[in-house]
Amino acid sequence: MLQLMIFGGIGLLAMVSEVLGFSRIMSLLFRLGTLVCIASLFINYGLDITWFGNMMVEDRFSQAFILTTCLMLATWTFGFGRKIGEDEFRNDYIALFSFSMVGGVMMLSYTNLVMLFLGLEILSIPLYVLVGSSKRNLKSNESAFKYFLMGAFASGIMLFGIAFLYGATGTFDLHQMSMQAQTGGSFPVFFHVGMVLLIFAFAFKMAVVPFHFWAPDVYEGAPNAMTVYMAALVKTFAIASAFRFFFLVFGGEAGIYSTLLIGMSAVSMLLGNIIGAVQDNPKRLLAYSGVGHAGFMLMAVIVNGQVGANALLYYSVVYSLSLFLAFFVLDKVLIHDDFYWSIGDFKGLGKRNPWLAMSMSVALLSMAGIPPLGGFYAKLFMLKAAFTNGHYVLIWAGLIGSLVAMYYYLKFIINMYSRNPDGDVALNLTLNYWDKLVMGLIGSTLLILGLFPDLVSALIRF
Repeated sequence: MLQLMIFGGIGLLAMVSEVLGFSRIMSLLFRLGTLVCIASLFINYGLDITWFGNMMVEDRFSQAFILTTCLMLATWTFGFGRKIGEDEFRNDYIALFSFSMVGGVMMLSYTNLVMLFLGLEILSIPLYVLVGSSKRNLKSNESAFKYFLMGAFASGIMLFGIAFLYGATGTFDLHQMSMQAQTGGSFPVFFHVGMVLLIFAFAFKMAVVPFHFWAPDVYEGAPNAMTVYMAALVKTFAIASAFRFFFLVFGGEAGIYSTLLIGMSAVSMLLGNIIGAVQDNPKRLLAYSGVGHAGFMLMAVIVNGQVGANALLYYSVVYSLSLFLAFFVLDKVLIHDDFYWSIGDFKGLGKRNPWLAMSMSVALLSMAGIPPLGGFYAKLFMLKAAFTNGHYVLIWAGLIGSLVAMYYYLKFIINMYSRNPDGDVALNLTLNYWDKLVMGLIGSTLLILGLFPDLVSALIRF
């Protein structure tokens, strides 16, 4: 796959750029490489091409998600990556981001459990370093340590699950597992043990209940650029790879594992938003909000099939754009490094910098599902798919969770337009034309996706 070669090549070049003397152009190469990956996907779009002895396949599903994640990465580079090449984002970080994208592409394209595990590890290991990249901040170092321990735990669970599945089926290939499942033969007990372990490993990367506990601490301690990368792209990689597993093995049905997935989805939508409603730190608030959104996105794995794929693709794009816009504002406002951030830091922002306040409002309203922004159709598509398949528990959990989320999103917005600012963080905030352009484009895209929701869903046709 050309995308693996491009991101892998950029990562290797970034590692030796200081020695070869072209370190100053690595940020440009990173951006150009991302754009080339986007363009390359249109060459064979719609064709099924196998790689590495049928262990990976470039099909319509993987192409659509690789395309959208590369577009999100391009958006990230223009919003946060403008610092790449400076002291904060040196070329070794470019290498780490590139290698993590290699792992993400593998997770979107695998047809073999070995490639799934390798993709997960290649994705995760660079993130352990990136989370702790703010070396002088103890909070960042603590977050990296927590993420490393929990990530190693999740990798071990996945490896045990894969071992049980191999012992039960005699193969790592998902198509052969599917053939055994379709013949109607009963699997031994340890196949189901392996399935549960694999679901738990996916759940950790998705940050759904009860494997969400690492997310608030890690998101709070990591630099903003790293946080939004994990919250948007890594979550998409994890949920899309789980969707791919159930689609290839069970033909679009979660089967007997639906009860477990429904429970995790419903509790995530409720608990994530309820805890988020009492948060004062904006990054922790968005972390718990992300738990609720992960519960929504998990609906697509339960529903599966064409409807689930379309809903998941649309939701991941809208949620990622909303997060980018929100964290872009956070990066401008939360300029002190003591980590004692508060929603009160945004008080009076509407008066001091209307552009930032408006951008944050658009992001939060989209995540709340308010029309005509894209977040409305993102939730509507998920709820409609759940209704069609008779998952009424998910519908009620989604509606209640959305109402709770709407409360703290609106509280945040009202706080920004308060007439009595009591903090000095929002003082003297200035934006250049590039900042305004990036925020304006993201906000406009959320509006366009809300007015024309079929623009994204048309990318996938099985």
